Amino acid sequence: MYPFLSLKQIQRYLPRIEAENVSIVARSKDQFLDQYKKYGTNLPQSWHIKRSNFINRHLKQYKKNPTNRRKLALITWAYMPE
Repeated sequence: MYPFLSLKQIQRYLPRIEAENVSIVARSKDQFLDQYKKYGTNLPQSWHIKRSNFINRHLKQYKKNPTNRRKLALITWAYMPE
C-alpha cells in the first residue's frame, strides 16, 4: 500500500494542478479528491483499490519519464512519487 499525503500537502499543489488541468476527473465532485476530503484515509475500500491501481500505472510511467504533469497527477491521488 502506498503512503498517503495529507490533505494539507495536496492543497499546497492544487493551484498548479488546477492551472495545468491535471487530474480533472479525480478532482471532480464525488471523485477521489472529494472523497479523500470527506473520509481521509478511511476511504471506502473501492477507493483504496482505485487509488492503488492508478498509482501502480502512473508511477511506472513517471519513473520512465518523470514529467511535472505525472507528478502532479500522483499528488492529486495523495501520493508523492519521490
